[in-house]
Amino acid sequence: MAVPVSDAALRLQLLGPLRLTRDSVAVDLGPTKQKALFAALAVRADRGVAVHELQGVIWGEEAPARARQLMHTYVARLRQIIEPDAPRRGRTNVIASTSDGYVLRMDERDVDLGVFRDLVGQARGRLVRGEAVPALRLFGRALQLWRDPLLGELSALLGRSVEVEALRLTWADVALEYVDLGIRVGRPTEVRQVAARLAAVEPLDERVQAHYLTVLERTGRRSPALAHFRKVRDLLRQELGVEPGPALQVVHRRLVDPTTHPAGAARVGAEADPTTRPAGAAPVGAEADPRAVARVVGAGDPAGIGDPAGIGDPAGIGDPGRADDLVHRDADLRVVLDLLRRHRLVTLAGPPGCGKSALARVVGRRLRDSFAHGVVAVDVADLADRAQLCARVCDALGVPAAGPPAPGGPAALLLLDNAEHLVDACALVVDTMLRDPGPLRVLVTSREPLNLPYEAVRRLWPLPLAAGDRPAPGPAVDLFGRRAAQTRPGFRVTAGNLPLVERICRRVDGLPLALEMAADYLADSSLEAVLRQLDAPLARLRPTVRRGSTGGRSLRSVLERSVRTLTPAERWVFTRLAVLPPVFDEEEAGRLFPRYSSSDGVDVAGALARLEEKSLLLPEPGGPRRRHRCLNLLRRLSTELNAAEAPGADPR
Repeated sequence: MAVPVSDAALRLQLLGPLRLTRDSVAVDLGPTKQKALFAALAVRADRGVAVHELQGVIWGEEAPARARQLMHTYVARLRQIIEPDAPRRGRTNVIASTSDGYVLRMDERDVDLGVFRDLVGQARGRLVRGEAVPALRLFGRALQLWRDPLLGELSALLGRSVEVEALRLTWADVALEYVDLGIRVGRPTEVRQVAARLAAVEPLDERVQAHYLTVLERTGRRSPALAHFRKVRDLLRQELGVEPGPALQVVHRRLVDPTTHPAGAARVGAEADPTTRPAGAAPVGAEADPRAVARVVGAGDPAGIGDPAGIGDPAGIGDPGRADDLVHRDADLRVVLDLLRRHRLVTLAGPPGCGKSALARVVGRRLRDSFAHGVVAVDVADLADRAQLCARVCDALGVPAAGPPAPGGPAALLLLDNAEHLVDACALVVDTMLRDPGPLRVLVTSREPLNLPYEAVRRLWPLPLAAGDRPAPGPAVDLFGRRAAQTRPGFRVTAGNLPLVERICRRVDGLPLALEMAADYLADSSLEAVLRQLDAPLARLRPTVRRGSTGGRSLRSVLERSVRTLTPAERWVFTRLAVLPPVFDEEEAGRLFPRYSSSDGVDVAGALARLEEKSLLLPEPGGPRRRHRCLNLLRRLSTELNAAEAPGADPR
């Protein structure tokens, strides 16, 4: 039986078909686009959505000329539907106006998502106190609220919304937590239905499948478990070109020989339970790769805490020794995992310091058991040419280093980290290895794609900043608060210091690298002093001893790596970006750069497009013309480079 939301008249259900009820009677939200507007507000309840964002959700890039007027009409109709008895100008209790858009305000107790989060919080609190069985029941009640884990109607209304992807990932994480707890407390029957549902939603997640097989085994369903193992094995071979990893192999051995590990038996170390791995145990294939440049991501790290060696993260994006080094990237993680299931080459692209390497490490940990030779990482940052790249890749994969790696490649996930300065060389090497069919997959982190025809690209953006009218901190503020609490125990973001914290986050564009540097300064300074310190030249902003994952390099040196890849024309345009507004279009740029045009050999519009491709400009949605946004830190770099440039420098 579903958990009641509250005794209030108005209730909202998001975790399945979108449904708003008043006194248990469904409220008709109107036609599809009007309903989509309500859904966009609902998934970001109490956080506000700007008008231009709503316009993008409803119409995408093909918004009609009357889009803004239509949105106001939709809002007026929704207000009338939701608050029919209120005066016309007083219908703002549920859908309120903000400075730049609208916000849906409902008590969390009247929204199934709010109740779900509360129950999960209670369950985890019980676990901390050692009350496992009550925690299991609370997790079960929370998951009963999900009528559709795939959120089909929300996806149809909102497309590939980050919020919807994050909600799906939340269900999967809590469901796995519930199933794992059910196994540990000896109640597999209670969690069997959720385990089956999770296995159907995540068919290629080996940990999920291992849990489901364990549940089947411990509920006396050995034959269905063996049949399901064969199905998963065939799917892994077909989709990823890999054999089942250690987690599934352990369960399979128990299923084939139940006398060795009888169903329902207590754990006898990690070998008896596929959901764990003893500390220090390497995945299959790890022992074949002793070289320092090619580390197996997550080996001996069953909790997924991180890579203690700090694989390929010269930008210092997160301390790999922390359990929470990847913050507010759940949706990106889900998308990248899905892309790697369907494509042999995936590139994570984005501006410097946005968290590409950190996300790649977590992807590696998730997939470490999916490849016979594990996940090998090659840091490209210190390499100078294609010959060095070929040598290091061959060394990493354990193949002869005479010339480029051979086509095909082993059953491994190869991570090429920080590849922006050797894009052409990486493209040639990767194309050679992937020329023939084979089990090899490649994940690249770079500030621009390799531009190969079969490449799938996922762009990462800075963490969103908290809007002034939001009652809850945004992702950038949350990350700063977490890191600041680690630097200065007891620190927390409050209503009193939130304006200062938001100013710091805006000053550094919500880039995780810069946010962590700023949070480190708080160990010896006040928030006001940190804000003043961020006004210093970029070369003086560098990591502290406590978090020296950039190798001691300054913020300027990290940002400037991208500038070194520019052509003279692109560099000339970049060093003059600071004279433009933060958001500008090509016409504005053309007016400010009149001396150089395509007839003179410099195509300003083309240079701007290439700067965007190289993540030194961000696309800005909305408006009839193509618009670009330049991050604050990159504008400052532009100013500093321009000041140091010789007068009258020729862009050609």
